[in-house]
Amino acid sequence: MKFSVLCFVILFAALAKAADYSLSPNWQGVWKGQCQLLNSDSRPPDPISPFRMEMHIKELAKNPLRYQWQIIYGMGATRQVRPYELYYDKQKEHFVLDEKNGIFLDTFYRAAEATLYSGFIVDGKYLQTEEVLIQGRLRVRIYSFAQARLTLSRPEVHTFEQASLQECWLSK
Repeated sequence: MKFSVLCFVILFAALAKAADYSLSPNWQGVWKGQCQLLNSDSRPPDPISPFRMEMHIKELAKNPLRYQWQIIYGMGATRQVRPYELYYDKQKEHFVLDEKNGIFLDTFYRAAEATLYSGFIVDGKYLQTEEVLIQGRLRVRIYSFAQARLTLSRPEVHTFEQASLQECWLSK
């Protein structure tokens, strides 16, 4: 009896772990909508705001788990296509976004909140991304923070001033 309970617990834990790294089918599809670029202070929005954005998400393979993660900004002459791939790295135990240009971003999925997020530093700016499914829509946020400042505290703390927020609401 104890052995069968132990087997059940191990199986349940393995299935729960598998569910954590498999995006629900609700993520897949062609998402389209508007984005707004907001400054951190009371200045008016950036002149390029609002702008169009699309995300094309499609499962490419189950083992290893891979998704097409194509992002398209703008339309016509200003159209920019970014043919990324999102895949689950079993060794790291989280997703990785392959930008197909030598950049790989560790990306984390919280299944309970239907949220993907990542944080990284580029040219001294800290960026934090968040994609979340909310009532059948996809909200994409990219927070940008100015270069870190060292505060006069112990332990040593680095702080970041928010420079801008790109917020997009996309629908299928």
